[in-house]
Amino acid sequence: MNIRDAGYARVVDIEGTTISQQDIKTIKNLFIEKDLRQRIGINLKQVNHINDDFIFLLKDVSKIEKVSVFNLNNDIYLLFFVLNADKYVDIYLDERDFCSQKNLLIYRRFKLLKSA
Repeated sequence: MNIRDAGYARVVDIEGTTISQQDIKTIKNLFIEKDLRQRIGINLKQVNHINDDFIFLLKDVSKIEKVSVFNLNNDIYLLFFVLNADKYVDIYLDERDFCSQKNLLIYRRFKLLKSA
């Protein structure tokens, strides 16, 4: 894992294809000890698999602040939707959108209505 500053944001690059327990502990500590003006974003570009511990981390940290993630592959994005974890995160397309706080991907849960 690589942690770097990008202006008023801190970017966490996950280097492996999965998120380890050590990564989860480090991310949780970042949110507990962070500067209030600085935003934290998690780069999931190389990640192909997430586990329940990461979802629980998102849920716990969202009580403090919504987690920002970007560079998700389609499988991870779908998993967020299926597990209803997309309400705990702000999803951006890439790091540039995250740093500029623009183009937030918003998923709206539409329902089909039976016609009368």
